Amino acid sequence: MTAPPDLGARFLVPWTAEFLSRHPAISIEMELSNESRNLFESHFDLAIRGTLDIGPNLVTRALGQASLITCARADYLDRRGLPLRPEDLADHDLMHFSTLRQGRTWT
Repeated sequence: MTAPPDLGARFLVPWTAEFLSRHPAISIEMELSNESRNLFESHFDLAIRGTLDIGPNLVTRALGQASLITCARADYLDRRGLPLRPEDLADHDLMHFSTLRQGRTWT
C-alpha cells in the first residue's frame, strides 16, 4: 500500500495495527509518500491519494472528503491587505503544495 504521510500517520497506521492484531496471518507493507506511483510497475496493490487526476485502468473508490483552506500570515496581510472577496485574491501571491496536480493558480 502507498499513501500520503499525513494520512498514513493519522489514520492508516492505527487502523492497520488494529487490523493486523485481528488478522495476524496477513502482512501489510506500507509506503508513506506523496509521490504518484504506477501501481503495476511498483508492485503496489493499493494507493490512497487525494487527487482529481485519475489515470486510466484504475479502479477508484471515494474514502472520504477533505477540505482545503486558504491561509496567510498576519504580517503578509498587513503588507498586502486583507482579501474580503474571492476576486481580491487575484492580487495576492499563491504558494501551493507542489505535488498537487491542480491549484497552481487562483481560479
